[in-house]
Amino acid sequence: MVNRIIPALLLLLLGSSYVISASADVTLAVPTDVLEDYQSSFGVQPEPVRYDFPGSRRDVVEVILVQRALREGGVAEADLRPMDGYLRILQQLAEGKVALSGTSVWDFDARDMVEHLWVSSPLIRRGEFVVGVYTRAGHPILSQPQDLSALTQYTPVTSRNWKMDWSLLEQMGFSRIQYASSWESMVRMVLAGRADIVLAPFPQGNDLRIVAEDGRYLVPVPGIKVAFPAERVIAVAKNYPSADATFSALQKGLKILREQGEIERAYTQCGFFNPAVAAWTLINP
Repeated sequence: MVNRIIPALLLLLLGSSYVISASADVTLAVPTDVLEDYQSSFGVQPEPVRYDFPGSRRDVVEVILVQRALREGGVAEADLRPMDGYLRILQQLAEGKVALSGTSVWDFDARDMVEHLWVSSPLIRRGEFVVGVYTRAGHPILSQPQDLSALTQYTPVTSRNWKMDWSLLEQMGFSRIQYASSWESMVRMVLAGRADIVLAPFPQGNDLRIVAEDGRYLVPVPGIKVAFPAERVIAVAKNYPSADATFSALQKGLKILREQGEIERAYTQCGFFNPAVAAWTLINP
């Protein structure tokens, strides 16, 4: 079901001279689980002034940022369409079935479809996507020297669909990589001892544990972090109606949000840029 978000107050503040079309049908493809969490927090109410709301995380915050960027650029309204699967979202964009991604995608994935997609200026710049190396409580790795050569003796788990993750693991020197079909499966494999580590964004706050569905949890290897050598962008379908205007509006809005410090503030308040690990060592500089 398409969910229409109409922030009437912001439309009044922006004024009609900035609006591309009062009936613009700009559709954002949003992962189903992300849209469910977004709606459970806000419904059809205006988004928050702060980004540290309960359940806040990177991709939910990006839905807010993309809509705000579009409004700053003059797009009056947007539809949020649930869609399962990262690759399916990219394919639907390439086919012009939706206007743009409601959450960020890796820049190289969008550039691989450059005949069909425009690539926005980055929401997350190169090196800013920083993650922890997570394992189960009590694992020997937690009490060993924290360097890359020691780390690569262990077995990580990731998804074959997460090209950035497994490519980075290979570049770092891991030779025994396990694969799973979903994040939940990865967590279960680490907890069951069938894999040793998994890369994961740090959660909000100082408690860096990732809690599984059964109440057990993963903990980060202390003092180290990993940065992905790529950007996260918004992909815009070239074959969607009013695509030129939509892309121009998005770029204008992202520039405004960047200059205002809104993008960095959003990622910091939701915990994606986590101050608790600011001094930790980057092991893949």
